[in-house]
This record gives sequence, structure tokens and C-alpha cells, in this order.
Amino acid sequence: MLRFTANLLVTAALSILGAPALAGERPPNIVIVLMDDVGFADLGAYGSEIETPHIDQLAAHGLRYTNFTVTAVCSPSRAALLTGLNHHSAGVGHVPDIPRDFPGYRGVIHRNVATLPEILRDQGYATRMVGKWHLVHAGDQRAEGPFDQWPTGRGFEHFFGILSSHTNQWVPHELWQDTTRIHVPPDGSFYLPDALTDRAIEMLETLRDANTERPFFLFYATAAAAHAPHHTRPEDRAKYSGRYDRGYDVVRAERLRRQERAGLVPSGTPLAPYYPGVVPFDELSDADQLVSTRLQENYAAFIDNIDQNVGRLVDWLEQSGELENTILLVLSDNGASREAFPNGTTNQGRFFSRIGETDEQRMRELPGVGGPTSYPNYPLGWMQASNTPFKLSKASVHGGGIRSPLIVHWPAGIEDGGALRDQFHHINDITPTLLELLGIEHPAEAEASTQKPMEGTSFAYTLADASAPTRKLEQYYEMEGNRGYVRRGWKLVSWRPDGEPQEDYPWELYDLTRDPAESNDLADQMPEKVEALEAAFDAAARRYDVYPIDSRATMDRADFTSRPDRIEFEAGDGPLSMQLAPRIVLRSWSISAQLEHAADNDGVLVAMGDPHSGYSLYVKDGRLHFDVNCFGDLTLLESPSPLPQGPVEARVDFERDSVLGAIFRGGLWNRYRFLGGKLTLRVNGVAVARDRLPTGPPLLLWEGLDIGLDRGAAASQSYAPPFAYRGVLGKVVFELH
Repeated sequence: MLRFTANLLVTAALSILGAPALAGERPPNIVIVLMDDVGFADLGAYGSEIETPHIDQLAAHGLRYTNFTVTAVCSPSRAALLTGLNHHSAGVGHVPDIPRDFPGYRGVIHRNVATLPEILRDQGYATRMVGKWHLVHAGDQRAEGPFDQWPTGRGFEHFFGILSSHTNQWVPHELWQDTTRIHVPPDGSFYLPDALTDRAIEMLETLRDANTERPFFLFYATAAAAHAPHHTRPEDRAKYSGRYDRGYDVVRAERLRRQERAGLVPSGTPLAPYYPGVVPFDELSDADQLVSTRLQENYAAFIDNIDQNVGRLVDWLEQSGELENTILLVLSDNGASREAFPNGTTNQGRFFSRIGETDEQRMRELPGVGGPTSYPNYPLGWMQASNTPFKLSKASVHGGGIRSPLIVHWPAGIEDGGALRDQFHHINDITPTLLELLGIEHPAEAEASTQKPMEGTSFAYTLADASAPTRKLEQYYEMEGNRGYVRRGWKLVSWRPDGEPQEDYPWELYDLTRDPAESNDLADQMPEKVEALEAAFDAAARRYDVYPIDSRATMDRADFTSRPDRIEFEAGDGPLSMQLAPRIVLRSWSISAQLEHAADNDGVLVAMGDPHSGYSLYVKDGRLHFDVNCFGDLTLLESPSPLPQGPVEARVDFERDSVLGAIFRGGLWNRYRFLGGKLTLRVNGVAVARDRLPTGPPLLLWEGLDIGLDRGAAASQSYAPPFAYRGVLGKVVFELH
């Protein structure tokens, strides 16, 4: 601790004198490992049976925090972490994909908010990032920019990763180096988790080759492990074969016992009740048990791989002599995810599109789970095991949504390695903590504007003193209409099931010092406490731009219908994300392509999607085809004769069902949120093939729209990408009716 104190005094003195932080002895490096959708109990150091030896070693030589909270959803947690502000105050009340025109819900960090990488860069740090950003509007996630809200526009000198919420780990939907798009081979040779670590180490080696003294800040945000899809290597899956046959009830109980023995939760802490839809594992059918355990084996392999890659990064730090004076944090952005059916899913697009999944589909797709043809997420029973012992899940502000592991490792600054820290803190406390440890003042002015002061509370005091009283006394929470307030160990909280107004759901009250699992609701017994904390929430909500609360279900979503009804493209355009591409769901539409066709001129004219969902208009063996994959349900049209040579108009029309027609067929109220209709394939205006599309085109298309080829993973099973059209392709026109 003497060495830590000396470093801190030197940097603090230099800061007071106005000298840059790099003067004198080199300050510590900073490495933050931010995992995605990893529950409180998913790491060995927090009670899991999943093999995470490298992260466990960091915990054994560092500190484990038992009472650390986050915002319950990924983008808001990132904003709070990187700014030291509450997420609404920073402008990121929810994800940037669906911004609102209110200060707390713009979806990007306000320009008058300094970020940690901006502050450290201005103090002489090298700033590097790999992984998931998800702090830029979907409409700005394109090679043309604007780039002001990209990582390189908010303080990182170099970036390698994804801008959106998640991606295919085998063939990323989008991958960027700084502001340049990277395309990877779709042959299974690329695996994103390993590539992120390769690039992070390469960045640091390049830095050290050029400058041996400059400290660095590396933000290693998994992209987006363990967010679905859970794509895993075969050798990692093999390690867990059969380990979960005993079911989630047994595993949850085992994890809780380990947590109690380690002191992570008080002895006698109960398990939360089942999440809605979950039943005892023993009551599942044999087939459902098989699906459930295989999906969990796959998830465990994903967590295992996170640990392997953290181990590779730590090995480099140690071998290069950097580990001793590197402050390294490991945490998760929110609790485990509810984004699946109760028995999980082998294609998560079905869940988000509110399409049912049959036993036949799951059993057919189960052998491929984890591989490039799968898009899986685990069952809700295993989600609860990840969040042991806490209630509910990601997006709720009960413990299952906001309690996160936090490991702090710093050999030069921590003496009692392996110890626990029970002080209450929040993710907006990380930037204040790091700035205090580095002796850096938060800037009052930057980029010719007054900067918002930080709202978090430093927990630097906890590094040296396990018994120090908690300095953070209160914190509000709000996510998707779920509200909470913690003050001096008391928690007021509500939960709004999807689609219901939050006003209909009462407050619950818990004494977290005795009941961290939120099992004993005291609201009826202590109405005065409820009233006081409700007033505190209201005051915080007004102060930090929480109002009007965006419950996502009760406020309008982004208006996709305001786009032009005729959109023209040229060969080579794309890829365009589903937020930027023509929106062809819930309406009638036509796609036409002008060709100068000759024999053997096969290839893709228009394609969007991947093997999990998509559509493609293409020429193969001289014939025109249109394929639609609605999450495993295929509709295939083919012209009976080869295309004529010379000028050709290739066209596909979709005539959407009327609402009354959908009701008559049972489709609108039975399985699907969106309408089917009639498909017609035309060559030079003449209908050459017809079929009925029972459910409309797929609602979610992760892979972007391409014109004249199919980049990335193929949208059709009938060809290997990129399958570029060999002839002359003129305009491609979408007409939206």
C-alpha cells in the first residue's frame, strides 16, 4: 500500500500544480473488462461451477465486491461507466436504437459530458477499445458516418469491434476497425471473441513498440459475450457435455451454498421465486429437459471462453511487465437475460418477432447449437441460475437486473488480495474512482463548453479499508418503466410486466442489509418509509431527466413508416442495417432489378439477412429465384425457364393480407404479430411463379442489405456468399405501399 500511496500523492501533487498526469512516475494503466448479460453467479469467484480460473485468479489477488449495481441494460450501463453520471443524465436512458426526443432518452452521450477516454487521452494516456460500443444511433452506424459518437469520436484513439447491441460471433453482422468496415470470411475460420483479444494485444504491443512509458487505457467490452446468440467453439462445448443434466433447480441451490460459504451473501439467503413461465426442472418433458440442458451447456462454454480470453490478456500484461501497475476491473453491464422462451430458443429471432417455436424445430436445430447455423439463447430457468439468488432479470431493477460481479485487481495498490468488499456502489462510481486514484481532476470545461459534473461517488476508499462505512448512501434506478430507489440499505422497487403501465404495479420495500434477495416485502408494514422513498425517487427522476418515463411498451417506437415509398440502389450498395434498409414488414411492397443479362450471369441481385432469417432475389442456373427464410420457415420461388438474354426486369411483388383476411386465417391472433400475403415473381412484367407467404417477411434481419452480392453469411441456403451477380446490374428499386 505504501507504493500505491506514493504514486497517488505524486500524481495528485502534479495535478494541483497544473502539470500533466504523465509528469514524474508513470501512472497506472487502466483495463476494464465489461462482460455482457453475465449474471452475478456466472463466475467461479461468485459461486458458479463454470470454469473461470483466470478471472478467479484476479479475484484471489484482488477484491470482490458483493453489493455493486448497474443500470439493468447494456447501453445505459456503458454510458454511466464512461461518464460518472446517471444514465439518463448522460442522455442514455435506454438503447440508442430507438431514441426519444427527450433529454434523458437521446440514446447517445451528450456533448457536454466528458467521457473517461477523453479525459485520460487529454492527460496523455493511450486510449484503446475492443468489443461492443452500442452508444451511437443506428442510422449513424455506416461507413459514411457521422463519426462524432463512435468510439473514436468520444476519446478512443483506436477501436476494433461492433457498434450495435450484439452480433454473430462466427460471421459478424458488422465489424469495424476505427471507422473502416471489416469483412471476414464466412467459412467458420473466424471467431470474434478470440479476434478481439488478438487485436487488443496487438494494439498494446504496437503502442509499446513506439513508446515504452505512455500509460494506456484499454476498454475490453466483450462483443457481446454472453449476450445471445451464444456462439461457441466445439471444444468448449465438449467440456460441459452432461454437466447440467441435473437441472437448473439443483444448480441454483449449489451456487447459493457456495455463495454463502464465501460470504458473498448472508447465510440463510433464500432463492428468488421462479420467473414467470419457469416450472420445476423435474416437471419438464424428457425432450424439454434435453433442449434445456444442451442450451445451458452451450452458454457455459461461452462464459468459459470469456475467461480464456481474459486469461490471454492477463498473460500478456504479466509477461510484458505491465500487470503490477495496471488497475484491472471485471464486471457485467446487467444481469442475465430474459430474451427467450421459458424453454429457451434455437433461433432468437422467433422470440423477438413473437413467433412460436415448435418442439420439432428445436429438436431439428439442437445439434447445430453454438455453431454458425444457430442463433440460440438459454431457458429462463437457467437465466435464474445465472442471477442466483436474486429476483427477476435484465431490464428489471430488482437484484436480477442490477446486481453485478465486480473484481478490482491492482497488485501495486491492493494489499489484502482475495478479500471481499461489501460497500454499496453503482456503475456510475467507476470513473470518479479511477480519476481519484490517478489524481486527475474532472474537467469543468472541454471543447469550448461547460461539462456536466460527475454524479457518482468514488469507491477508492474501499481499496484499503474493508470496514469503511459506505459513502454512497443512495441511488435511483429506472429501466423500461421499472423503478427503484436505494437509501441507506432500504430499497423501494417496482416491476412492470411487458405491456403494462407502471402505475398499475405497487411499490415493494426491502431491507437489503438483512434481505439482499428481496424476499420479504415490507411495504404494507412501513407505509411511511414507502412514501419517503417514493418522494426521493420522484426528486431524483426530476433532477436526472428520467421523466417522461420511457416504458418502451407504452410509448411509440421509432416511426419506420415515414421513410420514402420509393428507394433506389446501385450495384455494390450496402450493407445497410435493418434500421437503415427499406422496411418491408407490415405492408405491401415490390423489389425490381434492371439487368443486362447473358448466359451464365448468375448471382445475387438483392439480399438481406443470414441463415437464421432473411430474403434474397438472385439468379442461379439462369433462373430467377426469390427465397424467404422466416426463422426456419422457408418460402422458395423459382422461374420455370431461364431468363432471356439482353435487358431484363426481375421483380418480386408482395401483396399483404388485409386485417380481416388475417383474422379469418387465424394468423393475426394465433402465432404472428405481422401479416402474410401473396408473393409473385415476375420477369419483364410477366408472372412466372406465385406462392403464399404465411407470416410476412421476417421482422428481424440481423445481416445488412446488400445490392449485387451477399456479403457475410448467406441469406439463402442455395448459394455460397458473396455470389456476386456476374452480369450488368442497373438500378434496384424498392417500392413500399
